[in-house]
Amino acid sequence: MAEETCPQCGMIVGPEGKFCPHCGLQHGDKPVLHEHDRPNWWEARPAWERTLIIIAIAAVVIAAIYFLSNP
Repeated sequence: MAEETCPQCGMIVGPEGKFCPHCGLQHGDKPVLHEHDRPNWWEARPAWERTLIIIAIAAVVIAAIYFLSNP
């Protein structure tokens, strides 16, 4: 059996290794997503929802400018 690499950290795991010697991931487990690998709340939204949020914020800013400049 050939050596394999750990899917989480990339270290070489021996053919009979049950755990990665570097990060401890058990052979056959899925890698853990770290905080920097996960999309933030903005990236997790679909494009149409992000567009709607931008339009809503722009409308509030324009309304605030209009009402504050016209007493």
